[in-house]
Amino acid sequence: MRRCKIIPKPPQEAALTFRRRKAGLKEIEILQKINLADPEDKKHMIRLERHFEHKGHLCMVFENLSINLREVLKKFGRDVGINLRAVRAYAQQMFLGLSLLRKCNILHADLKPDNILVSISLHCQ
Repeated sequence: MRRCKIIPKPPQEAALTFRRRKAGLKEIEILQKINLADPEDKKHMIRLERHFEHKGHLCMVFENLSINLREVLKKFGRDVGINLRAVRAYAQQMFLGLSLLRKCNILHADLKPDNILVSISLHCQ
């Protein structure tokens, strides 16, 4: 993922990723299903903002999340681990997200700290 600035009013930051067309279309279908199942954005799942094609690649624009869980662990838990309250909060948020995936009959096959994104306020997505 790459961070970018969207210029139209008002300017905002977003995350941008590129996929091959076929794989990207399937990912968009899954993300749209998740977004529809959580219209109030309470289940801590990343939001797909929009998508477009560029030079044969599918580009997906996501809400901007600043850091992944592995980076959080390195930054805040070096040599000692992170606070138990933080572990509980992250676990609760992940279980909410996983319950939404189950409701949508979606299996996440690559769940790891690198794929768990954290917002500036340190909430999992």
